[in-house]
Amino acid sequence: MPIKIKIAMPLTPTQNRNIIIVILTLLLFAVTLLKTGCNDDVKTTLVQTSKDTALIKEVNRLGQEVVSQKELVAVKTKELEKQLLANSNLKSINTHLKAMVRTSMTNVLAKYDVDSTQSIADTTVSFIPDTAFNPLNKSFSVTEKWYNLSGKVTRNGILLNNITINDSLTVNYGVKKTGFLNLKKENFIEIIHSNPNIETLSINNVTLKNEKKWYEKGITKFMAGAIVGGATIIYLIR
Repeated sequence: MPIKIKIAMPLTPTQNRNIIIVILTLLLFAVTLLKTGCNDDVKTTLVQTSKDTALIKEVNRLGQEVVSQKELVAVKTKELEKQLLANSNLKSINTHLKAMVRTSMTNVLAKYDVDSTQSIADTTVSFIPDTAFNPLNKSFSVTEKWYNLSGKVTRNGILLNNITINDSLTVNYGVKKTGFLNLKKENFIEIIHSNPNIETLSINNVTLKNEKKWYEKGITKFMAGAIVGGATIIYLIR
């Protein structure tokens, strides 16, 4: 019985080039999917770690304090959306932001609106010493760039009947460079108050995204690409 011997023919330069191109393409495709998967930090709950809630405080070119926080991305579910819409009139929500702020002022002097030439008995004199001045039921007001207040002095204490805090709030959504040598790019939320007396104490933010279908996930795309690439290599070396 004759023995059949199959001799593998060497690949032609064209086949070698095609195989190299396919392998490099698969490697590039795999690296892209892995990078996308690492950056797509999607959570399923609103439970945040100390790293998620950390505030970064900086000063912009106008001398204003800028407070920023890393964006939290969560899967959009009915339960989570219902939780975020608890105090809203919206029917659907995509981005939620809640900030806790504090306004503090010191050394506020409220001067009395009185005539220094008028005494308690309405007797006109040139000067009334402090010991003869009765401040009860006298009104006062303070008007400044960042706040206004007014009130009057009563027997029980100083009554503030109007307090106004002036502020302009700016919220920015954008990308910030982080990590080693600022090579990593992450989404951040910025909060800026024009009033220097207002301080941002905490930020809670979340961006809802629909959960990916099975065919949209990175591992599925990678497997599909590997199958197609493998089939292509087999076809080329035949």
